[in-house]
Amino acid sequence: ILARARQDGLAKRPVILVPNSIIWKWVQDILRVLPDYRVVVIGSKRKVIQRGERKGYVTSDTDTPQERAEKWSRFQAGEFDVVLLSYTALARTRMSEEAVVAYANSRSAIQREVELSRRNAGARGKLTERQAAILKEGTAAWVAQKLELPEDWEYDPGIRWDDLGVDLLVVDEAQNFKNKHQPEPREGGA
Repeated sequence: ILARARQDGLAKRPVILVPNSIIWKWVQDILRVLPDYRVVVIGSKRKVIQRGERKGYVTSDTDTPQERAEKWSRFQAGEFDVVLLSYTALARTRMSEEAVVAYANSRSAIQREVELSRRNAGARGKLTERQAAILKEGTAAWVAQKLELPEDWEYDPGIRWDDLGVDLLVVDEAQNFKNKHQPEPREGGA
């Protein structure tokens, strides 16, 4: 699909979103069937263990925010034909909050979840700072919470998903992402 989309001019900047554990298998598979493709892995880097009983063993590490930003910049410049992006690196790529809020506002399932959060927060009495924000700000606060990174993570400097020009996104193990905001049993289910 990727090769055909590129051949037909439908995908100039494709990204394949892959679970961290199999990203290097994807590299091998792509290079086996498309040996002329320039593939970059964002979110992982290969390394060879230098000492101990596992010396010489090939493993991988998470790349740094600066390394990811540099790879994204090279992708934007056209140096690579395809990006293999790890699940965790996707979360570290900043997205436009305004665009995500606009998307969330257009999805009834997300709006329902925001309204349930507001209702539940209002019924509790004493609110946490986060609950108060959702009660007051609604969707914008809900989106800010979803886009919040864990404490020891940081966004890739100078990179925004919206500016990358990705025109094809293939998701391996897509079941991990579907049906995130289904009607709940108390709402009659799906």
